[in-house]
Amino acid sequence: AKKEEPNDGSRGQAVKLGEKDKATGRSKALRRPQGLQSSLLLLYGILAVSVLVFGVIAESMRHQIPSHQFQRRDGSLINISAFDPIELGPFPRCHDHFGEHLSSNGTWVKNLEVVDGPFPPGHPQNPEWLEKVRKHLLDEGFTLKGFQASLHMLVLASVCMFTASK
Repeated sequence: AKKEEPNDGSRGQAVKLGEKDKATGRSKALRRPQGLQSSLLLLYGILAVSVLVFGVIAESMRHQIPSHQFQRRDGSLINISAFDPIELGPFPRCHDHFGEHLSSNGTWVKNLEVVDGPFPPGHPQNPEWLEKVRKHLLDEGFTLKGFQASLHMLVLASVCMFTASK
C-alpha cells in the first residue's frame, strides 16, 4: 500500500487551491476571473504600442553627424579640431584629448589625476561648465527631448506593474 504524501507545498509540490469534490475526492480547478484574458491582452497591447511609440520618437531624434565634426547645441557643425573647451566644456569622446585638459603649464593632464580644485576649463568639474550645464538643463528640461527618457521609463514601468498585478 502506497502512502499518499500531503500536497501542502512542504516538499516542493504544487499546492492545489480548489475545493475538493466530495464524490471523487479530487480538487476542482479554480475558475479564471471573468474578463482576465481580455484585460491582459489589452495591457500587453498597450505595452507593445508604448514601446513602438517611444522607439519611433527615439529614431526621429537620431541623426548622422559627418566625420571629424561636432554639433553644437544650437545645431551648427564645427570641425572637431576647433573644439573650444572654455565655451563647449570637456572634450567629447571623438576628440583626441577626450578625458584630458590643458594645464596651466601647457601639458595635457588626465582629468582623473586632478582630485581637488581649482578645476581648469576642459575638466568636467569646472565650476563655469557646471553652471552652463545646470542652466541648459533648466532651459531644455521641459521639452519632449528633455524628459522623453523619464516619460518612457514611467509609462513602461506603470504598464508592466499593471500587467503583473493582473
